[in-house]
Amino acid sequence: HDRLHTDKESTENVPQLRWLGICYLFFSSILRISMNEQLERESDLLHPEALAPFFPELEVLKVLGVGGMSTVYHVRQRGLKREAALKVLPELHGTDEQIDQLLKEGRIMARLNDPNICGVYQGGLLANESIPYLLMEYASGRNCFDLVKEGWFDAFRTHQLIRQLCQALRSAHRVGVLHHDLKPANMILSDQGQLKV
Repeated sequence: HDRLHTDKESTENVPQLRWLGICYLFFSSILRISMNEQLERESDLLHPEALAPFFPELEVLKVLGVGGMSTVYHVRQRGLKREAALKVLPELHGTDEQIDQLLKEGRIMARLNDPNICGVYQGGLLANESIPYLLMEYASGRNCFDLVKEGWFDAFRTHQLIRQLCQALRSAHRVGVLHHDLKPANMILSDQGQLKV
């Protein structure tokens, strides 16, 4: 009887184990594809000290991430003593299309309210500089790009991550928002296991 019970439990777990395996393979393939792109961009950065004259109210601490259209810095608001994330164009200035795209992203983010999605504090153009920026919630933790390089992800951890990711995307889709730059470098996992995108 005990053996029959055990065999039944094993059979019932097959779909769940299969799902874990699919999640692991799917997410691992995304991570591998994006790793080469990320490494190519890390060599072309605007040094944090170069931002100081434009954002005197912020203490720029370090680079958080590099994308094709923007760079994100870890900053601290001097007045509020609050950590935040500053998103700017790679060379600060950009074309009208690039500026419009970044500001549009800020307006879209302001519509979202989900524990797995970073909020936006403010955004706009710096006076007399035409430099677009977004000041966003800082998500402490490690980005998934670095975690996969260290071999941190197994099937179970990948499954837990994808569940949170799907929740975040569902919240965005409910208000008509599609994420067009979903990649490991844009996913932050806290020490407590909470995902932020």
